[in-house]
Amino acid sequence: MAESTLRRTLALSYSSSENSSPASSPSTQDSDQLEDLDQEDALSDLEHWTLEGDFSLLEVSSSQLPILSRFPDLPLELRTKIWHSALPGIRLVETRFVNRPCHFPVPTLPTPLLHVSQEAREVALKRYRPLYRLSSPLPLIYIDPNVDILFINEHVQQLDAVLSELDVDVLQCLRHIALESMMLFVFPNIARKIFPCLLRLSCLQRVTIVLPPTNPEEESGHAVLFELFKIPITEWPDVVQRKDKNLYTRRGLKHCKDKSRLDEPEWLRTRFKTIIYAVEEQFRANPDRTPPQVDVKGVRRSQRLEDRRS
Repeated sequence: MAESTLRRTLALSYSSSENSSPASSPSTQDSDQLEDLDQEDALSDLEHWTLEGDFSLLEVSSSQLPILSRFPDLPLELRTKIWHSALPGIRLVETRFVNRPCHFPVPTLPTPLLHVSQEAREVALKRYRPLYRLSSPLPLIYIDPNVDILFINEHVQQLDAVLSELDVDVLQCLRHIALESMMLFVFPNIARKIFPCLLRLSCLQRVTIVLPPTNPEEESGHAVLFELFKIPITEWPDVVQRKDKNLYTRRGLKHCKDKSRLDEPEWLRTRFKTIIYAVEEQFRANPDRTPPQVDVKGVRRSQRLEDRRS
């Protein structure tokens, strides 16, 4: 934990030092390159660094933390606010389909408040509810459908079967769904067949199409979504070049390596417009429904659970 914090601190220092270096006056092109070096790029550069030293000074044991022994004596309104402040932000809740929806890696509780006390649990359950219906044989997974992202990994053509396993409250409140599929780009007609079931999500506001990693070694661990493009694909200029660095982030360029068509911007833009049209087509027939926004992201995987909230 301390090493992770130190790495982020080094990344920020690295980024600021690069931008404030007083060396010979840089050209406009060099200035643009420095501006493109964001925090994520700095962290990427630090991946190959080795941090040495004693990190024990940065660790704080539970015995050193102050104990509020009279917490139960606080007013209920104040205790409730404290419980609310301890709840996490946006989470990525992942489900995969292998004959039936399943979970991998092993799911974890969204917050320890579910097991702290009855009072804390009641506060947490006002936000979190079971992902699957009670009659489902699937494990008990909690999701905040108003905030969290439901990430359906692989076999997007089975989307309707996955949604059939969800709890009714989740179907009515889920706002953001992410679908990992390269097939939607390669075979755009599939979108017209599977997207009608999106109408089952009453409050859907955003659909994220996630392009899978090219490196097989990155296909295990916890999923972390990231930006593939510096500007939205719908705002690209009329003339774009293959692997144009003005369009892709550094991690995005790495993500599309060895995929012959993924790094062709014109092909991507054309197929993405087809996907958007397929989504809008379903909602256009229902005047009382507003079509959700559609975007594209990449996915990388990490063995560290805390990266999911970065």
